[in-house]
Formats: sequence, C-alpha cells, structure tokens
Amino acid sequence: MNRPTFLPPDDEPETPAPPATPTPPEPSTPLWKRRRWLAAAGALLVAAGGASWAVGGSSAEKPQEERYTSFPGACSTVTKPTLDQFVPRAEGPVGDATGSKEHSWCLWSGPMRAAAGSKRILYRTARVDITAFESSASAQSSYDSSWRAAVSLSGSTSAIGGGKLAGDASAPVNGLGDQAFYYHRTSSSVLGGSGESGEKVRVKNLIVTVAYTGFNAPADELGTPAETGRTPLSTATGRPGADALAHDAVNALTACTTCRHRS
Repeated sequence: MNRPTFLPPDDEPETPAPPATPTPPEPSTPLWKRRRWLAAAGALLVAAGGASWAVGGSSAEKPQEERYTSFPGACSTVTKPTLDQFVPRAEGPVGDATGSKEHSWCLWSGPMRAAAGSKRILYRTARVDITAFESSASAQSSYDSSWRAAVSLSGSTSAIGGGKLAGDASAPVNGLGDQAFYYHRTSSSVLGGSGESGEKVRVKNLIVTVAYTGFNAPADELGTPAETGRTPLSTATGRPGADALAHDAVNALTACTTCRHRS
C-alpha cells in the first residue's frame, strides 16, 4: 500500500522538544515537593547566568601595560659629544653608573677656573635624574604636578636662601618621550647669579629630569671668578644644552628593550 504524499517519510528525524520548564506546584502541594521545584528552577537560572558570563567575560580582560622594571644608570645616559660641547672640561661624574629599578642620578661639573690663556670663565654643570613609578598613570600625575609648578613659577620671583629665584620661562616640548616641558629660572645671591635650563620628560612610567646650569664671569688674577660681572646662564644659551641632555637620556632608555615588560 502506497504511503500518502502528505505524510513525512518514515526515517525523518523528529524535532526534539525543548526542555520543559518546571511547572509551579499548586498551593496544596506538600512542602517537600515545593522545595524540590524551587531548587530545580534555581539551577536553571544559575546555568543561564553562567553561560552569559562565559560569553561576555573574556572581552572584559584588562590589557597589560608595558612599563620599565629597570633602567640604565643615569651616568651612562649622556654621550661624550654632548658633555664635550655643553660642559667643557667636565669633571666626574658623580652618581650612579650601574642600572637601577627605582631612582638614579648623575652630576657632571666643569671647573670653576678659567682655561689656560683665557680671561673668562664659562662654568657649567649638568644633572640627570631618573625616577620610576608603579604605572604610567602615577608617573603622569607627578609630571602634571611639576608642570603646574613650573607654570606658576614662570614670571614670578621668590626669596630663597638669602637670595632670589625668578622663573623666566616654561613651555611644552613636542616629540620627546610621552610628555615633556622646558623651564628656565635664575637665582641670585651675594655670590652672584646662576641660570638653570631644565626639561622634565615622562617615558611610560619613568620621569626624567635634566638640569643644565651655570654662569659666565670674568676671571681675576688667580683665574677664579671675579667678584663682579657674573652673568647667569640665559635661556637662549641654556636651552640647547637641556635639549641635548634630555634627548640623550630618552634615547638611552628607549634603546634598553630588556628594561621594559608587560604587567
């Protein structure tokens, strides 16, 4: 006998019925049966919630931040050509020659005496400080605080150590590290005046501070600075030195690929 055409073939798989949702028991149902129903319904909710977390939870993972866990000693970050040009006849250095994980500093000083045959003294010092912070965010917070202080000092004069400190300039620097600014200040005392050109740079979670200071003065008969006629390092003369020091330090940090890790 032929099978009617409007009936499905015998071997067609049956569509599985969806899982039954537990039917709430009638109020008259015994207490133990109602508790069993509540447990079954709760299990379904937990399973549904777990599946939802599994789908969306992986996308909420926080990306790891690349940060410096160590860095070269500050004394190894400035090149000899930079020192020869901006700190003539440099002595020292004094500071850290080996690597560090928290803070490193270095100071180069030229002699406070006229060169042979010269009647003038060009006294210069250069200092580099490198400080590590826990994260880029905490380093940026410190940088922002320093920038606000530099801006507030610019154009003002304050008494310090029996002398005066005047802020002459502050300005952002583009293309250096993640953030950078330049400043210049002049100090004066009974011994004379001195100028400082500096730059502060953030490189990920590090803060690099360079200070280029000095003065020009006529030499007395002993080759030492005369009592009068001292001229503080100006921003026009000092900024190229600060720029060179900062670029050397940042280049040394960038070149240290083994100093950076993701965490």
